[in-house]
Amino acid sequence: MSLLDNLPHRCRIERVARQPDSVGGNRDEPIVVYADEPCWVQQASSTEITLFQQQGMNLMHKIFFRRNLQLDAQHQIVVTWYQDAAVEFNPGSVLSKPSPDASAGMGLLWRIMTGEQTAEFIP
Repeated sequence: MSLLDNLPHRCRIERVARQPDSVGGNRDEPIVVYADEPCWVQQASSTEITLFQQQGMNLMHKIFFRRNLQLDAQHQIVVTWYQDAAVEFNPGSVLSKPSPDASAGMGLLWRIMTGEQTAEFIP
């Protein structure tokens, strides 16, 4: 059995949506899109971190999935199983669209970069 058949971590993927609150304002409310998605969480490399810093982003992790989950900046990923233990940590907001990555060896995984936006984007 290859790594592609048995990714070592699990994630909950949420879409953040604006919802009205009781005092007339709005609040961000996470809506679960995928509850127990197999994934593989890795620290970002120094080269990747530097590249994202130049774009005003603090890159922390790259997360691999077996399929294209169509994630964007409105999604957040919460890791629920890591290093053979139940945990819950947020590796950051989604900073990139899914991209195919064949560096996993014998197959194709989809890579998402996560972290935090550190600068305002001005078009």
